[in-house]
Amino acid sequence: ETSGLEWPDQEPYSGRIRPPLADTRLFKRWQKFCMSTHTGQCGKSYTGRKLPNIRLIDVGQKCLVEVQEDVKWVVLSYVWGQVESLSLKKDSLDQFRRPGFFKESNVPPTIYDAMEVTLALGEEYLWVDRFCIIQDDEADLPEYIPHMDAIYGLASLTIIDAAGADAHHGLPGIRQSSRSHEQVPFEFKGVSLIQTLDPAGTGDEVGYIANSKWNTRGWTFQEGILSDRALIFTADQVYWQCQEATWCEDGFWEQPNLPTIYRHSFDDSDFRHLWDPDRSEE
Repeated sequence: ETSGLEWPDQEPYSGRIRPPLADTRLFKRWQKFCMSTHTGQCGKSYTGRKLPNIRLIDVGQKCLVEVQEDVKWVVLSYVWGQVESLSLKKDSLDQFRRPGFFKESNVPPTIYDAMEVTLALGEEYLWVDRFCIIQDDEADLPEYIPHMDAIYGLASLTIIDAAGADAHHGLPGIRQSSRSHEQVPFEFKGVSLIQTLDPAGTGDEVGYIANSKWNTRGWTFQEGILSDRALIFTADQVYWQCQEATWCEDGFWEQPNLPTIYRHSFDDSDFRHLWDPDRSEE
């Protein structure tokens, strides 16, 4: 069912101007389009056991909840950084459960922005490691740390912060003045052109997040390859990446029934099929 997901009448793969403030309606359309039309690989990689219960941030009530039934959730993948900030501890659990606790002044900007994106997508729950695992509880840590495959593999979407070096950077495009690059159209021999926002690179890099801090961490690397669908925030634009497509803000690539241009964020296309049960061991 694709009703309501029709795209404007534009030339396939043509460029478009990326607004300074991200239009989250585009992200929601990407997600709906993927879920409606990508019935092959997307959302089916993880076939392991489900967690009997999970803590999640209720982004509407802005508080922590414990859920013991099948629900959908979004996950955040980001770099913690060296700056100390709020995290869940045994003596703060009751405080985190109070509606309204996760207000903007309490939460690192990257996490608060991820809450806003989750809400804009029409999703109810967000999982963030520092708030959904009790960091000083030796009984709680082994309940969740060994099961990142389930947490990320069963998530409806992963929000990746590939722009910041810590949780205080924020997601570019979600706050005013958080993206500085401006595309200026120009004419050449009667053709209107705009500059792409893909990173320039030196020729050695592969993938649009190759030089990010996020891409240097083993923990976030794990989160990336466990995710079937990802909304990837870079300094200049946001990318959608799933098992069957890659889309971006500055290009009109979301048309059905056309050859797919797939730009993986990693340097090895085998990562697309890392969890394929038919993949032979090497």
